[in-house]
Amino acid sequence: MVRILGIDLAWGYRNPDGVCSIEIKNGNAYVNEIGLVRGSAALKNWVLNYTKNSSVMAMVDAPIICPNPSGSRPVDRLSHVKFGRFKAGCYPANQKLCPRPVEVGNMLRQLGFEISWEIATAKKKRLIASEVYPHVAIIRFFGLKERLRYKKGPVGQRRKVFSHLQKLVCSCLRSDVLNIKLTQKHQFIFEKSWTKDIEDQMDALICGLVGYWHWIHKGEKTEILGDKNTGFIVVPSDSSGLPNYSR
Repeated sequence: MVRILGIDLAWGYRNPDGVCSIEIKNGNAYVNEIGLVRGSAALKNWVLNYTKNSSVMAMVDAPIICPNPSGSRPVDRLSHVKFGRFKAGCYPANQKLCPRPVEVGNMLRQLGFEISWEIATAKKKRLIASEVYPHVAIIRFFGLKERLRYKKGPVGQRRKVFSHLQKLVCSCLRSDVLNIKLTQKHQFIFEKSWTKDIEDQMDALICGLVGYWHWIHKGEKTEILGDKNTGFIVVPSDSSGLPNYSR
């Protein structure tokens, strides 16, 4: 069994983390959890629950490798070069701005995770953790001209844009390209209007989809930005192959 964990990590200590688990067994993929956890101790227990008797790929939306005390990482600057025209460059990350992601990265290492873009398999238990970036993943998956603005602005506008995102993600899950099964209890992610909690859970699902895409194509349809020393991000390649439901 292989499990893909999507984690929309809160950079601070007050907000909850969005979490998602995709289980791959006997050639079939299932979303078996979408939810929220609050605090690093709860996140640690949640991750541990999924590491029993299975290989795990944890895809984290946060700078879990961030050695620079100030400024920004090379991968953050590179994101602006590659995705600035899509208005989707990363926020600058450093140890002063984001102490919690670094702490969570260290926690994952202590649990036996490799911070890497390698592929975990069911043949030998292996724990891998990577950084991902939902904005770019959405752009690449669906061939969008710029990022979807569901994180800022008036609530009415956020709900409108988020509704569009819900339709995109729902359609791709049901496509032959991904074909990930979703139980009725998880349909709420496509039915509820935007709130910050629903946003965090959707971002966690998208993190999981990037991991699943990376896994099913053995890394051949993903691009690695950056390096393991200064920070890296796993993103779908330009030729992701998903139908463009945004048209």
